[in-house]
Amino acid sequence: MRIDSQLSILRDVAPTLIPEHLQIHREIAQVLRSKLEISVAKLESLTKPTKEETVVSGGPEQGREVRKWKYALFKENLDVSIAELEAWQRIFDPTWYLLLKVTTENKTASSIVDQELAKRPAVTGSALRSSTQRLRHTLTSAPKVNTAIFLPENGLDVAHSSIIPFSSAKTGQRLTDSQQPGQSYILESFSCPPNVDRKVLTRDIRDFALKLAHADPDFFGLLRCKGVIPHCLDGSRVPESFTFVFWMPTGMSQPVSLRSRLIDGSMHHSLSERFRLGSELAKSVSFVHMYGFVHKNIRPETVVLFEDGASSLGSAFLIGFENVRTAEGITFRIGDESWQRDVYRHPQRQGRAPEEDYIMQHDIYSLGVCLLEIGLWQSFVVIDDKGNSVPFSALRLSPGGDETDLPLQKGGLKEHLVAIAQNELPKRMGTKYTEIVETCLTCLDPGNVDFGDEREFEDEDGIVVGVRFIQKVRFQPFCLFYLKHISSR
Repeated sequence: MRIDSQLSILRDVAPTLIPEHLQIHREIAQVLRSKLEISVAKLESLTKPTKEETVVSGGPEQGREVRKWKYALFKENLDVSIAELEAWQRIFDPTWYLLLKVTTENKTASSIVDQELAKRPAVTGSALRSSTQRLRHTLTSAPKVNTAIFLPENGLDVAHSSIIPFSSAKTGQRLTDSQQPGQSYILESFSCPPNVDRKVLTRDIRDFALKLAHADPDFFGLLRCKGVIPHCLDGSRVPESFTFVFWMPTGMSQPVSLRSRLIDGSMHHSLSERFRLGSELAKSVSFVHMYGFVHKNIRPETVVLFEDGASSLGSAFLIGFENVRTAEGITFRIGDESWQRDVYRHPQRQGRAPEEDYIMQHDIYSLGVCLLEIGLWQSFVVIDDKGNSVPFSALRLSPGGDETDLPLQKGGLKEHLVAIAQNELPKRMGTKYTEIVETCLTCLDPGNVDFGDEREFEDEDGIVVGVRFIQKVRFQPFCLFYLKHISSR
């Protein structure tokens, strides 16, 4: 029923969509059609006609009854079909949310969405209607300034906390009145960068936190925000630091950083789980962009994995919002000389004084470096015998060279990473995964037909970037891989 409602709305607003947005919806719909045809065939093989007629929409049809013995033997085939449709829904959701972003800013399309939702039966329409309205507000409109998102400094009494290794975040747990363990949170604190306008930073953090307050972790790959604690010096109203307070995802536990997993190097997981992890990370990045923000800090330290009972790698969530700002906001071009961070920065953004203003494609590049690490299942930052952070040997200019001798100048590292991807990834992850990583790493190269021409991404709301990102990095081929993998189980 949910899919039916979403597709009905899509059909009605299709004339208002940009060509690229419409094309990706056509591609996803074709996948759904093929899966439904297979599902219908499976259902028909497990049933047989009856003499009675049954009334369905459009009139009476020949009734069918279950072949019980066949159903008992081949029920697993139906389970696969259900899993395929659930996988399709996960593919469709990002483009559906982007559709909500587009239609909210178009009065005609917005009216069509409201009218279509009003037609839905109360039993199914209320949930879809409320979630759609909430998402449309969250994704596009300016947050209400009087919405309480800032918490008092003493407003979160966390009795127990523990660090998450190789991450800026930690877990915190409150005690109940009976001194028993209560609600758990993920806490992430950071100091304000020097020479940054604190008022602008505070506004961006407030606006982003307000959007995260309505985030659905299962769909967005972003933790739902309870609030933000500004920390001020005595007598000052200007924050020196902030603490994001996130709700612990329902049914999940034991958070670890992606960096920890990569350093551990355990290979007790399947190839499909690495694909799933890469897809979840891409989803998180796409929703940050749909919110109208750039992340500026994507690396394994800002990815947290939770045990979910479904995968040995767990579910991934993106954090690390210390540098987050609106995509169209002021950029201060403030960097540092940390090689651990520069590994994940586009050459235009490396070093203490970055060359270019930050744009969405710089996040896509950082995603590509992370996807390369996930594909190789090797941390680019490793710990030596003395406990120091050193670069993975494959990142050095030459074997036996200085441990920190990275080819950073004039894009040398980027070309080095592209070469690693071309030489190592195909035999480990296949050509499709390799193509994704190359597309991300070369996203600002003039020869990149997907992201290379910056003039194509000058639309005010970033819709073209969002659609292209979903189409090239998320939908093709991550999601198709899932559907094909499920079909072959």
